[in-house]
Amino acid sequence: VVVNIANLNGIQPPDEYSEAKNKKIKELYKIYQEMGNPQQLTIDFPIICCAVPNLGVEDIMFGQALSELIPDTEYNLAIIDGHHRVRYGPKYNVSDFYCSVYSLSQTLLNMKKLKKLDCQVIPEEYYKMLLKGMSSTISAFAQRGYSHTMIPVRF
Repeated sequence: VVVNIANLNGIQPPDEYSEAKNKKIKELYKIYQEMGNPQQLTIDFPIICCAVPNLGVEDIMFGQALSELIPDTEYNLAIIDGHHRVRYGPKYNVSDFYCSVYSLSQTLLNMKKLKKLDCQVIPEEYYKMLLKGMSSTISAFAQRGYSHTMIPVRF
């Protein structure tokens, strides 16, 4: 799926960006720019996103929206992998990103398999963690002069 940068929400505050990773991504973008297509970087290495339902927990569709992507339901896209590529994309005229989008339950399962999350975390808890991560990241970037608002998408 191709997603505009306005619809992507980081969960990694600026102070968690490593200089080594920043340097690597800038070098990759320069290589792709020299080849004439910096956007190709996001095709070769798509951004991994979690579709976080833009619903309240009391909504009757909430449980289903955690485990599958329901047509015409709004989702906020949380970047799971690709923060640096998204952050530096505009510097190379990239504003639309190729993304692999997963349901919240699929993302949670993969994070547990990769041992990046405790096996006891349940989908509702992960939902709250992602919302908090997106909100705190938006606030952290706002303190640095960057403005961003969560803009949901529909599939």
